[in-house]
Amino acid sequence: MDIERLTRSQIVLLALLVSFVSAIASSIVTMRLLDRAPEEVVPKIINRVVERTIERVVTPVQPTQSSPQKERVVEKTVVVREEELVPTAVAEAQRVMVPVFRLFPSRGEGEVGTSTSGRPATPSATSSGNGAKAREHLRFVSHGLVVGDHLVLLPDRVVLKGASYRVAIGSQRFPARIALEGKGPFALLAISPKEKEGEGGVFPKPPTLLDPASLKLGQSIVVVGGVEAPRIALGFVSSLPPRIPNAVATTTPLADLFPPVDLSVAGEVAEEGALALSLFKEVIAMFDGTVYRILTPQGLDRMVQSVVEKEKAASSDLEQTE
Repeated sequence: MDIERLTRSQIVLLALLVSFVSAIASSIVTMRLLDRAPEEVVPKIINRVVERTIERVVTPVQPTQSSPQKERVVEKTVVVREEELVPTAVAEAQRVMVPVFRLFPSRGEGEVGTSTSGRPATPSATSSGNGAKAREHLRFVSHGLVVGDHLVLLPDRVVLKGASYRVAIGSQRFPARIALEGKGPFALLAISPKEKEGEGGVFPKPPTLLDPASLKLGQSIVVVGGVEAPRIALGFVSSLPPRIPNAVATTTPLADLFPPVDLSVAGEVAEEGALALSLFKEVIAMFDGTVYRILTPQGLDRMVQSVVEKEKAASSDLEQTE
C-alpha cells in the first residue's frame, strides 16, 4: 500500500487506528507496572489518613494466591451533638458537687429558721449531754466541690469561723471542720476519714480540671447550681481574664491564682458554689458569690498543700506534748 496515494478519508481512518492501538498499549503497560509495584506503599498512605479521623474500623480481608493478607480500613465519622454532651457534663457535676449545711441550735420548739440568704433550714434532732432531745437545724449554705480525698472546696464568704458544718454525701450527712479559710476567695472543709465511712457515704473522686491555657473565647459551658435541688443553664465564655497564672510562686497572692472569668449564662443560677463545666466534663470555674473564678490546678494545689502542712505541724506539736 502506497501511503502517498491514499485518499483523504483513508488517511483519517489510519490516524484513528494508530490512536486506538497506542491507547491500548498504554493501558497494558500501566497495569503491568501497578501489578509489579510494592504493596507496602498503599497501607502507609491509608494510615496517615486514618490518624486524622475520629473512629477507625479495620476488617481483615482473606488472602488469595496472587496477593498476601491485607487489612481493609474503613473511615467512619462520628458526629457528637451538643444535646448528647450536656447530660454527661451535668452528671459529672452532680457527682462531684456536695451540699454543705451549717448547724444551728433551735430558738424554739418547732421553729424552722432561714439562712442569711433566705434559704430554708432543715430541722435535725440531735442528743444533748443529759440525754434530752435538743432541736437543731441544718441550713443549706452552698454547694461544695470535692478536691481531695477528704477535702471540699466552697466560697469563703459562706464560711463562718467556729460554726459546725455537715456535708451530704449520698444519703448520709457527715460532720466537717474548717481546714482553711480567710486566705482567698475559697475555703476548704475537711471530713475525717473515719466519719465519711458508712452506707451511702462513698467519697467521690476529684473531677478533671480544664487547663486554663486551653480556655477559648466563645467556648460553650454548662452551669450547675441551685439551692439544694440542682438547676442547670447553658452559656459560653464571653471574655477571658487578662492573665492566667502558669506557675506557682510563694509570693503570688492566692486570689490571683483564681482569676475571674466572664460567663454569659442563659438563666440565673449564680448561687454560691455554682460550677461551670465544659461540654467534655471538665470543671472550669466556681461562683464565689460575686464572680465566677477559674479553678486553676495551681491554686487548688496551694490550698491543699497548706492544709497538709497545717496537719503535719499539728501532729508534730501533739507528739512533742506527749
